[in-house]
This record gives sequence, C-alpha cells and structure tokens, in this order.
Amino acid sequence: MVDGNVVHQPNLTQRNGTFYLRMRVPLDVVDAVGRTHIVVSLKTKERRVALARFRLEQATVERQFEAARQQAKETATLRRSLASGRLEKLAPGEIEGLALRWFEHAVQRVARTSRETLETRFADWEAILEELKAEGAVLTSLDPEDYEPTVHRTVDELLLAAGAPPEPIRGRIQRRVRRPQIDQSTAQYSQLATLVRRGLIAMTTASETRPRICRRSAESIRPRSPDWYQPSRKAAASKSGRLR
Repeated sequence: MVDGNVVHQPNLTQRNGTFYLRMRVPLDVVDAVGRTHIVVSLKTKERRVALARFRLEQATVERQFEAARQQAKETATLRRSLASGRLEKLAPGEIEGLALRWFEHAVQRVARTSRETLETRFADWEAILEELKAEGAVLTSLDPEDYEPTVHRTVDELLLAAGAPPEPIRGRIQRRVRRPQIDQSTAQYSQLATLVRRGLIAMTTASETRPRICRRSAESIRPRSPDWYQPSRKAAASKSGRLR
C-alpha cells in the first residue's frame, strides 16, 4: 500500500507498512499543546488490528485536547487574577498549579543546560557539586533566614512570569531586580514559597547525580509530596507525539 491516508479514515495513515494515527491539533489548543499535529504509532502492519487501536487512540487524544483546552482556560483565568495583584484571590489548587508549571519548566531548563555543558566537556564537576551541596545546605536549613532570600527571589520571578504586576519604579534609581506588587503576608504567598522551596530542594538533590541530570525529565525528578507534583501532559509528551 502506498504511504498516506487510509481510505475512509483521514486520521489513519500508513508509513513503511506501519499504521499511524495522525491528527491535527485544534487551533485553540495549539499553543497549549506545543505542536500542530499529533502522531502516534499503532505498532502494527495489520489493518484490522490498526483499526481497533486507532479508535482507542483517537478517543484518548480527543480527551487530551479537551483537557488542554480546559487547562488553557484555567491559565487565562489565573493570569487575570494575578494581573490584579491580588494573590489572595487564588485557591490552593491554583497556587499548586503555579508551582507545578514553574517546577516543570525549571527542571527542563536545568536538564538542557547540563546537557549542553556536558557536550562541551569543559565542566568542572567537582566545583559544580560543591556549589550544589552549598545550595542544598541553605535550602534545607531549619532557619528561615538562611533559605528565605533564595526562595522569595524565585517566587518573585515565578509570579512576574505568570503575569503579576511589577512594583512601580519610584525615584530616579531603578532596581536591577524587579519585584511583583504582591502582598507577601498572605497565606497564598506562604503556600507558594513552601512549594517552591520543596521544588528547589528536589532539583538540587537530583542535580548532584552529575551528568545524569541531562537524562531526567520533570516526571522522574519529583518532590516527595505526590499531592503537589504530578507530571503534566505537555512535559511528559513522548517522542511519538503522544500527549500525557
């Protein structure tokens, strides 16, 4: 059979004899999904088997599109709430979502940086390990005065990136580090700081495995609290294009 769409099944294609599900991502969730098409191998060259698997996979992907659509709506609502500078308007679940998305992006950035450093083969791993151990000691300290500056700086960056308004600039001297116009005395800020600290500790601990960090994903580097961290569909997307 010539490679291409299978008759009467526009989302079922065949390549080198193997059947695939290939679906166009709806325009309203392209940004959330991060691609325009989803391709999933059905791992068979038999049409009968492929059709059975095709229906199941297509239903799964359609549910994932709907989940991405719902997540996009929730993100838009969250950004509107943050734009007002009223962190106290956010529910605990929304605070957890903020921390989750930050953690996933942070892990991906650390893994990418470690991989690039490894490829250059100029890494002084002994020095890096000493730095990581020092950071870990600060973050796990029982004294809040030790870890709060690092944690609060990270929380501030997170909130600004998520849409919180920056503090207005007063006077002629501009601060080099922007801060969000957020009330740090709220329970929501404390909750977010706790989750961010937990994530920083998790990343520091995982990074001490030297270059192996480049092969770890957000799913494999989890904070100890399973209620806080669950891998997102986008972060855990497989090479075949499947959303999880």
